[in-house]
Amino acid sequence: MNAHQAHIQNDKDNEALKRKPVQFENEVRTKDDYKNIVEIMRTKSSKDAQVISRVFNFVGGFFMIVFILFTYNSFKAAGTKKTPKLPLIGTEIKTENPLVVCELFVVSLQAAIFIIGKPHFGIIGKLVVFGLVLSDMYIVVNSFKHGWIEMIFWLLPTILLILSGITQAAIVNAANAIDEYEKKVMKNFKDE
Repeated sequence: MNAHQAHIQNDKDNEALKRKPVQFENEVRTKDDYKNIVEIMRTKSSKDAQVISRVFNFVGGFFMIVFILFTYNSFKAAGTKKTPKLPLIGTEIKTENPLVVCELFVVSLQAAIFIIGKPHFGIIGKLVVFGLVLSDMYIVVNSFKHGWIEMIFWLLPTILLILSGITQAAIVNAANAIDEYEKKVMKNFKDE
């Protein structure tokens, strides 16, 4: 006789079917319970967005410093026939008009830092990010002829901008989903 057959023999009076369903302590019952759950969801989402924003701001700030140092190196090299060098590693950058290109990437970094953590990410913000990414990618692809290091140097702000845009869209979508959930649940309750 197996365990299942033994259980069936012990419950000949169908006692298990006569019992009430188990009540769970975490079962939501009132409008206030739902309000508390929504508030907890908003608080957690807000904290997550703040942490993500701080990480992007730190990384973007680091890249900004590197690009400002490169701009300084470009200004120093502009008066001579030398090519500017990358800060920290000293690799020469052979891209034409490095100051103009660098400023474009500084704008991309500023956009990446600016958009993250905002309550809205509308069509204008998305179009700005898209336009900057296209401009950046044109330069990145053209810099490949000068070598991998140069291409990667120009690619880093573009990656940060893309990740910042995707992350901001996800943060806004999460906030919108919480709002939709609240509206959907609150419809079930009559005004008290």
